[in-house]
Amino acid sequence: MTSGFASDASGNTLAKLPIPNLPGPKGLPFYFQAYVVVAAANVGNALMTNGIAAISQ
Repeated sequence: MTSGFASDASGNTLAKLPIPNLPGPKGLPFYFQAYVVVAAANVGNALMTNGIAAISQ
């Protein structure tokens, strides 16, 4: 899933992810990581966040 979000001055953002209340996805892993455009951060003007993993319950 690719989507655009804006962050606050501290770098925090909120993304609502609707997950249906179905038994099928229960126990499945989900992985998240963000690509952030930062002018003059490096040659590519981009940074990657640390990734996180979550298990649906």
